[in-house]
Formats: sequence, structure tokens, C-alpha cells
Amino acid sequence: MTLHDFRLSLNAFGRLVFTAAEGEVYQGVLPVRAFPISAADEGLSIVAANGQELAWIDHLSDLPDDSRAMVEHELASREFMPEITRIQHVSS
Repeated sequence: MTLHDFRLSLNAFGRLVFTAAEGEVYQGVLPVRAFPISAADEGLSIVAANGQELAWIDHLSDLPDDSRAMVEHELASREFMPEITRIQHVSS
């Protein structure tokens, strides 16, 4: 499936909706990064609630601006990347 074979939108509850070119609609889809730390903007899958992969996106920048913003917002709300700012004590 290419980038032009589907459309992303938000439903009334703010969840992502995937609409395939054939008209199939999947509510509550999730974007999943293939390499969240080493290549965060490369290799992204759009996955249905049942785990079925609906689309593969090589680069986040390949998406249209509005779709990319929705995907980035969804990823930011689900991902947590801890950042160590200092170490106070170490024991052996």
C-alpha cells in the first residue's frame, strides 16, 4: 500500500482513523515505530486495533503535513523516553 492508497483522520474521540483506498475504515489505529531510538523518523507502521499492519511508511516526512502532524501527536502521547539528568548516588 502506498502513501496515496490511504487517508488518516481523527474521529470524534480524537483517535486515528485509517481509510483505505477501497473505502475500508479502521477506527483507533496506532502508529508504531520500527526503530524508536536509532531511527525514530524511519520505518513506521500503521497498525489496526487487532494488530494487523495496514500500511508501512518508509519515512515520516513522506506523509502529507496534516497526516504527519496527527501521527506525531499520537506517537508523542504514547511514547515515553526517559532522560537521565544526574546521578545522585551509586552503590555496589
